[in-house]
Amino acid sequence: MLHDVLTAKKSRTWVKVLESIMLKYIDIAVDLKLHRHAKDGLHQYRNISQQQAPQSLEAIIQHLLKAGESRVAKAAKEARSMNLGKGKAVADLECEQTPEAIMLSTMTDEGDGDRSEREVLVPWLKFLWETYRSVLDILKTNSKLEKVYHQTAQRAFEFCVQHERKTEMRRLCETLRHHLSNLQRATAQGNTNRLRGWEGWTQEGIELHLATRFAQLEAASAQELWTEGFRTVEDIHQVMRISKKPPKAKLMAKYYERLTKIFWVSGNYLFHAYAWWRHAQLAKESQKRPPPVEDQIQMACSVLLSALAIPDASDGAGDEVGLGQSGDPDDVDAEKMARMATLLGFRGHPTRAALLAEIAADDELVDVFGHDLPAHVRALHEALENTFAPRKLAGTVAPLLKELKEATPRLAHYAEPLARVAVSRVVAQLGRVYSVVKLDNFEQLVAPLAVPADDVEKLIVGAAGGPGGGASSGGALARVDHRLGVLRFPEEPQAAPASRHLGDLARYVAEAAQAARDHKPEEMRDPERAAKRARLFDMARAASARDHESALERKQVIERRKEEQERLMAEKKAAEVGRGVLCLSFGLSFGQERCVGATACAPSARPITRATTPSTRRLTGTRLSPFGFHTGRGRKKIGS
Repeated sequence: MLHDVLTAKKSRTWVKVLESIMLKYIDIAVDLKLHRHAKDGLHQYRNISQQQAPQSLEAIIQHLLKAGESRVAKAAKEARSMNLGKGKAVADLECEQTPEAIMLSTMTDEGDGDRSEREVLVPWLKFLWETYRSVLDILKTNSKLEKVYHQTAQRAFEFCVQHERKTEMRRLCETLRHHLSNLQRATAQGNTNRLRGWEGWTQEGIELHLATRFAQLEAASAQELWTEGFRTVEDIHQVMRISKKPPKAKLMAKYYERLTKIFWVSGNYLFHAYAWWRHAQLAKESQKRPPPVEDQIQMACSVLLSALAIPDASDGAGDEVGLGQSGDPDDVDAEKMARMATLLGFRGHPTRAALLAEIAADDELVDVFGHDLPAHVRALHEALENTFAPRKLAGTVAPLLKELKEATPRLAHYAEPLARVAVSRVVAQLGRVYSVVKLDNFEQLVAPLAVPADDVEKLIVGAAGGPGGGASSGGALARVDHRLGVLRFPEEPQAAPASRHLGDLARYVAEAAQAARDHKPEEMRDPERAAKRARLFDMARAASARDHESALERKQVIERRKEEQERLMAEKKAAEVGRGVLCLSFGLSFGQERCVGATACAPSARPITRATTPSTRRLTGTRLSPFGFHTGRGRKKIGS
């Protein structure tokens, strides 16, 4: 009868008495678990009161939600009491199971507690779930009750987390995503009139959508629904694109804090570190008062260790030797990384080196790093970033990781990825020194890090890391030769420029000079020896200028002698060339076969031969005189 009153045509105009009728209608529907009738009654009352009395519709919805939630809490308490009360019904404590329980166990896997919950609690859970869905469907386009819509969505998230309803959580996320896409589509098409009660986007409405999506992200993380978490990140990006005003820093700080957990569980250490970095920046902006020193140190340690934990194959000198980006424009992983960077608001392609550079540029964090960080955290940074000691690196890092687990338990989860980074550093540094290393020796070098052998081999061949982890598809630090039991490094592992090696040499020389200055030998402790040493150094410094001038004079003398020698050689060569030309012209004028003094001619001058006639070839003993005339047997030499 109450349903007929709500659906009657004469009830289309709202009056105060209809609210009392609707409250009674809701109470009856809840008592009888008639969620379909409750939904239908809400639709009818919305049509009546949406324009004239939206506050009345809000009161009815709040009453329905409160009644459903109270019934669920009462049913849960009743189910627990039923399970506890069953202990009194056991007549014999030595009997492990009752006959009824044994018979039911052959038919189903459910226990007594599961059956009690299914009989008592599940019907009310279903009623409350349908109530949430009905309210969200009724208010999806109602701008006047937009706050009630988002409050209901957040209460539904709490319901899913409290009762561990993962399937319902996925459906709820999909429902909200569908509602948002409908609003965006109608706005893009300029056809908002077809959405009943929708008045367009406002800044308050956008902030409510963001708050709901942040609650959705938190609920998905609590239930370990990481796929839904990543899809929620895309939803948040879509809402941010609608807004012309950036969200509040405090809200975004919580958002990035939640992202740190999502990226950590998914194994994406690169974006995990960037999320920590953005969280630290936004938390600093949003807090009016500086946080306690302990919180600052904790956050600074998280930022630094998360950046160090990013898989890296450089050798500690800033050069990538085996791992990196493949550079393939069709690389699916690279495309996913670029899309995720866009969704999170990161500029360009994020890298480990770029993040460490940004951290170093932050004055406040640098101050915390330099003074307040625990000693073992600073030592880890120094060992992994500024130490080149391939045979000692693992032994240096291992005790620091152990201290990290014991002294700072909240940061202990970074120990495993940091150990993997240390293994990559050892391999990269060995490649700069050796071409082949025995596997037995290599295993002894990395044994203190306690990384499984399979994981070590994956790191070596470049198969570990994956998207966002810093490893490439196909880059290898070295080749593992199990047949010969050796580790082979590439012929040119780095192809580094000479400037890099010069920089390394300069750094090593500076370190050696600093060590020499810090060291005080025995003679420096004796005043007489110290004075004698000082006089010797003064004499050396005084003589250095004179030696420099003499060296310059000697250099000038050497240059003059070289120029004089080059001039003499050029004159000699010119004379020889002129002499050869003279001999050549004389031979051509007299038709000689060989010129006089031919040994003095240029080596390139060819002998001149005169052609002979048949008559001269018939002469016996015919020969040419030194002047080119024929002489024969029995003949008188012409000109004799």
